[in-house]
Amino acid sequence: MSALTLTLLGEPQLADADGADIPVPSRKSLALLAYLAASRGQSASREKLMGLLWGDRFDQQARQSLRQTLYSLRKLLGPPGEDAIGVAGDNVALNTAAICTDLAEFERLAASSEPDQLLAAARLYRGPLLAGFSIRDVAFTEWLEAERTRLQDVAAAVLYRLGKHYKATGRYEEALAIARRLLDINPLREKSHRLIMRIQAKSGDRSQALMQYQRCAELLHKELGVEPDFITIRTYEEIKASGVTSEEEGEEEDTLVPGAKAVAAPMRRGFFAPDRPVVLVMPFANLGGDAEQAYFAQGITYDITSGLACWRWFPVIGASSSLNFANAGADVTDIARQVEARYAVTGSVRRTGDQVRISVSLIDAPTRHNLWAGRYDATLAELFAVQDEITEKIVSSIEPEVHRAEHERSLRKPPLDMTAWDRVMRGNWLKWELTRANNKEATRLLEEAVALDPHLSTGWSSLAHCHWIDGVMGWSDDLVHSFRESERGARMALSLDESDWIAHTILGLCDIWNRRDYESAIERQKRAVALNPSSSIAHHSAACVYEFSGLPEQGLTHLRTVLRLDPRYANNASLLADMALSYLQLGQFEDSVTYARKAVSIRPDYSRVYHRLAASLAHLGHIEEAREALARAKLLEPGLSERIVRATYPFRNPDHLELLLSGLRLAGLEAEEAVA
Repeated sequence: MSALTLTLLGEPQLADADGADIPVPSRKSLALLAYLAASRGQSASREKLMGLLWGDRFDQQARQSLRQTLYSLRKLLGPPGEDAIGVAGDNVALNTAAICTDLAEFERLAASSEPDQLLAAARLYRGPLLAGFSIRDVAFTEWLEAERTRLQDVAAAVLYRLGKHYKATGRYEEALAIARRLLDINPLREKSHRLIMRIQAKSGDRSQALMQYQRCAELLHKELGVEPDFITIRTYEEIKASGVTSEEEGEEEDTLVPGAKAVAAPMRRGFFAPDRPVVLVMPFANLGGDAEQAYFAQGITYDITSGLACWRWFPVIGASSSLNFANAGADVTDIARQVEARYAVTGSVRRTGDQVRISVSLIDAPTRHNLWAGRYDATLAELFAVQDEITEKIVSSIEPEVHRAEHERSLRKPPLDMTAWDRVMRGNWLKWELTRANNKEATRLLEEAVALDPHLSTGWSSLAHCHWIDGVMGWSDDLVHSFRESERGARMALSLDESDWIAHTILGLCDIWNRRDYESAIERQKRAVALNPSSSIAHHSAACVYEFSGLPEQGLTHLRTVLRLDPRYANNASLLADMALSYLQLGQFEDSVTYARKAVSIRPDYSRVYHRLAASLAHLGHIEEAREALARAKLLEPGLSERIVRATYPFRNPDHLELLLSGLRLAGLEAEEAVA
């Protein structure tokens, strides 16, 4: 048994074997003890300690101060602790056999998988390291702050695991108590708020779970000026839609102890729980090292993703989502677990002139088994054939109906001129940057592509999409011309390939903007989603059509599907702005404000979201904030008027238009007579 006990978590204290307090003579003495204790038995050089605690002194003075502090400490500890501080030559260490520290015990317990030991670790964490303690030495202060942060993270991980364990075993009150301790440590940590929401939802208290989201959103907005992240939004929408929610980042409900019986969770329903295996397509690596050709590898990735999705037999996680994870350096199996994908497609592209080598692998994510691998040497003209073969292999691997291998494949026409195809891929990459300059360049490249190969259906549909973006973002000098060109390009694409789902989405939007033909628009969007049920773009376009057709609840269903399929959706600001519009139409102004603010935080230059933010704030009675939002909209969109709002919000239901306009009028928009 140790003769001395040193408490460092929370208010520091040194005690003898009987628990009697031993006053530490100086702050530097306590700082030295704390640093040696945190070193976990490892020695520290005198030079290191001098720089840490007396860095502002000359070397000789610092050395003398260290010598005096060590002497005072060893004298203070007396015979029971004479071995507590060991000095060997130029090195100093704390003897962990002679002095017991709560810090060492906390870290030992925190590494356990036993709930009792984790609970003991949680109890040991009484507060931050050396709570309320400070000295003026910069080096020690920096070390202390870093160590406090590290230990706080360890404590948060312990509490999070305990909270999940209690939730899994049905001990909801204990789970909530643990989760609230997490918020005490860091009230701005969204993951802690999400844990509380999941506990409350699983215990059947959906209303409290939704209120927790509102508290989280209000706190983030007040303290940081930001809105909840996509994972928090997704959790909220899951609970709101069905009362149940998935685990955090694909985690299982781990009960910590082997054999412990967890309470069965209710069966999840709705769009967040697809009952078919999900395929994740990772970005193909560009092994050539040529930055100019990086777009080629990205184009192949998106092409394969679209080809897989067109089969409609399994959901496909969007390439833009996997790209965000891959850029963070995550392992493919970890990424698959986070997005709940059973299979992952990985690959690389090496291009030399007109020759391409494509290497592809299909991985069973849970087991890490490599199910299939292929390598192809081809000319650019053969890329579609390679895509078809890869798609066929993947389908054969994951579907029970192997005999359907002869099922009709989507019709894809290989380009007659690879320069045209090259331009299509580059144009598609540029348009998703969603800037005026890049969209203009993408339009130029795609116009050249269809001039070189008029039979390239994907070129026409991509060009139509560029014209649509130009119009809806307000970049065009002639909106009517842009929307008409968009419709012309989409019709050209469908004349070449009736299964071109992008062309169907564009035509559906044009049906509303150009003719107010809502029924036709809905049918076209249904067709687009049926052709490509895993496409975020198809679902987003369908949501827009349903919103303007007077069916905002159906629109929300499609927007939530985008959140599920592609949480890193490239056009996420527009997605959130459309969620804000749907909630505005439904009269749920608090939710509308939340999503509008999140959209603003992502794209502060997106003018249309300010229309929705201003109107919703005004309906809530927050007139000053509403006026600020409207002022921002006018700054981005000079000439904004009621006439322009009427022209660019083609609502079928006049009540929905009036809801938007009345809010904008409250915010200060001048009223105008409607043109008959």
